[in-house]
Amino acid sequence: MDLIQNSKRPENWKDVAPFPTANTVTFEGQDRLPKLPVPELDVTLSTLRNSLKALSWNEEEIKQVEKKIREFEKEGGVGWTLQGRLTARRDDANIRHWLEDFWDN
Repeated sequence: MDLIQNSKRPENWKDVAPFPTANTVTFEGQDRLPKLPVPELDVTLSTLRNSLKALSWNEEEIKQVEKKIREFEKEGGVGWTLQGRLTARRDDANIRHWLEDFWDN
């Protein structure tokens, strides 16, 4: 999956960034950390629902959002396709952490 890259920095910016100095413990165990888990789709959408209730202006807005979420989470729908892409990124040996590119860009 290609991500939109920030054109203001080189593609390999992390590889050329200075490594922490010898006696620094901040990133000492970085390579031994487990990969980040991908939250289950139903958990993510439940959190989204609860968050949006607090941000909604009225009941009608909540109903409209609920309808969109139900469409998104239908079996075999867009939500499951995107969830599959995230788990594929998590399982890809060439990707350090599935969230990293999204977070950085």
